[in-house]
Amino acid sequence: MQFSLMFWGDHGRGPGAYQCVADAARHADEHGYAGLWTPERHYHSFGGHFPKPSVLSAALAPITRNLQLRGGSVVLPLHDPMRVAEEWSLVDNLSGGRAAIAVASGWNPDDFVGTRDPTSVFDQRWKVMWSSLDVVESLWRGESIRGVNGLGSEIEVSLFPRPTQRQLPIWVTCTRSPLTFHEAGRRGHAVLTNLLAQSPEDLRKNIQRYRRVFRPGLWSGKPKVSLMVHTLLGRSRAEVEEVCRTPFHEFLRRSGELMIPRSDRERLKGASSKVMEDVFEFAYQRFVRSASLLGSPEEAYDAVEQFREMGVDELCCLVDFGVPYRVILHGLPFLTKLAESVE
Repeated sequence: MQFSLMFWGDHGRGPGAYQCVADAARHADEHGYAGLWTPERHYHSFGGHFPKPSVLSAALAPITRNLQLRGGSVVLPLHDPMRVAEEWSLVDNLSGGRAAIAVASGWNPDDFVGTRDPTSVFDQRWKVMWSSLDVVESLWRGESIRGVNGLGSEIEVSLFPRPTQRQLPIWVTCTRSPLTFHEAGRRGHAVLTNLLAQSPEDLRKNIQRYRRVFRPGLWSGKPKVSLMVHTLLGRSRAEVEEVCRTPFHEFLRRSGELMIPRSDRERLKGASSKVMEDVFEFAYQRFVRSASLLGSPEEAYDAVEQFREMGVDELCCLVDFGVPYRVILHGLPFLTKLAESVE
């Protein structure tokens, strides 16, 4: 079982978020973590400190030596795939071959406001994601692709700077659709998933489906499943829950603002605060029981083994779900203790 760190929270508290990420990256780099994930989010305070994972990964490159710097996730339909390949090739050069990405189709229609044809791209986002991924991989391998320049002439272009790695490590972000797990396996990519929109049993079945159809990809000869889990470790579960319950509720509320369609948000505004708090507490208890690493390292060990039994290969520890930065950094040595105890 590998461990990595992930950031994806609501950072309405100013630029201190980047210092927290840098400090966490240094700790992870020194203690053998597999990687650090930074997301792509737009036009909202929830995740809005992370609009460009390639830029942040480039900033982390000179302060780390071993840590894989991962975009998690790069929303391919929002970008020209040639530019995606260029940016991550630059990160690969700056980091000495430590760039990696998870790709996603996008789920929030508001993110597509900056595309040339937002409605069409959003409707076709799955198709666009797979076709764009083909372009990124082709360029990374050193192949040329054809395009039209500013004079209307068709030309061939290839990738510069040339990347350090022969192949770019790629995950496919899979939230719950069995079809996405299937296609990721068929293409030979790793999977980045979570328990936000699927039950543990659903995840188990999706992982089994992924492994059944997996065909070795160019950069990896075996399947890999990376699972995002909300994470905060300390001296005891009681101590940790006292610190994280209220931030966790707020995290759920703010993420819900994005995940619930606008048409339903107005309807939910009429719900009483007591009803909504009950909903958040129910969700919180679900995460505590089956979808998080909370408590002491000893208390969290059983959860790691449960995730392993599901077929998970790596835990992507989401550490910034609203708790203060000092609490995030204070919890990292406890997480490292857990990681070192796991085979």
